[in-house]
Amino acid sequence: RGGILSLTATDTAPLSGTYPRTCLRRYGARPLRNEFKHEVGIRILIKKVVELAAQHDIAMIPLFAYAHLHYFKLFFMKDRGASLTDSLMERIGYLLYCFKCANREAVVDVLKLREDCPVCGGRFSVGGPLWLGELWDKEFVDFLHREAEREESVHRETKRILSLIREESEVQSPGFYVLSKLCEKLSIPRQPPIRKAVEFFEGVRTHFEGDGFRTELPHREVLRRAKELKLIMEERLKGGRS
Repeated sequence: RGGILSLTATDTAPLSGTYPRTCLRRYGARPLRNEFKHEVGIRILIKKVVELAAQHDIAMIPLFAYAHLHYFKLFFMKDRGASLTDSLMERIGYLLYCFKCANREAVVDVLKLREDCPVCGGRFSVGGPLWLGELWDKEFVDFLHREAEREESVHRETKRILSLIREESEVQSPGFYVLSKLCEKLSIPRQPPIRKAVEFFEGVRTHFEGDGFRTELPHREVLRRAKELKLIMEERLKGGRS
């Protein structure tokens, strides 16, 4: 009890949707090959760990997760007790994703899965079962960030990732948006700087993608603001402004 488990996964291709049958066979879940496929892969992997531990009434509580290069890294804290284990199992569910409009919905109850996207009428693809809870314990993230900044020997790239995740942990709803793909989908003529886009969509940056951001805004509101952004960028182009 109280011990820390660290896992490294290099099996990222199946988890991220390149080989969906392999993912289903090895992890008992369907991946989603979309803009946040690596996050989906991490959530599938967390689900697998939580389920395996739960068979022995062991609660493996996710503390920290990240994707870098061609691997995933996860940290868990071990605890015991049927009630705590049950509470973790209740955070396993499914992600619905519409490839037509990029809508996403988290669903815990399998009976509430639906086929049609309520935003555009497209067909939902289903990912999971997977972990729908938080990926980062804020106290643990702050501790890692503080210790990394204190040590001169810590690599600059490690510090950069920790700084991004510290910001990212403020918004932990499943899934994120990629600005370039959003601009492409809505034919926005010029992509604004990511910092300005994050502010525009009331979000935070993500470490998963260089131009990715998380937001707690409903998908309809994201689309509304994206259309507003399109008008702004079109007007700026007409006026010769950057």
